[in-house]
Amino acid sequence: MKKQLWQDWTMTAIGIWLFLSPWALAIARADIFPVGAVLWNMLASGVVVALLGVLALIGRAVWEEWVEMLAGVWLLASPWVLGFGDQAIMAWNAALCGLAVIALSVWSISRRQSESHA
Repeated sequence: MKKQLWQDWTMTAIGIWLFLSPWALAIARADIFPVGAVLWNMLASGVVVALLGVLALIGRAVWEEWVEMLAGVWLLASPWVLGFGDQAIMAWNAALCGLAVIALSVWSISRRQSESHA
């Protein structure tokens, strides 16, 4: 049985947050409910990140962390690629979650490599 890392639990939580964030942030500011590409980006990214986190909890595979890193890069770039960089709260949400996903995946990859060399 593989050792469960806190990074995997955190990744799953970030995915859940991304999925719920359009509604959570709209409650905080009623004028910013995302629609179109912004909404679908948050929903799809949330599902992908959460599923990857759950997969990492179930069984460790090298590809999971690399796909998580790609998801993080997408989240970081998505406000400008999809054109919602002017919606500050949603852009910051995507960028900060993207940075967190990238950092956690790099940490998991480096930990995995150091454990394999030990």
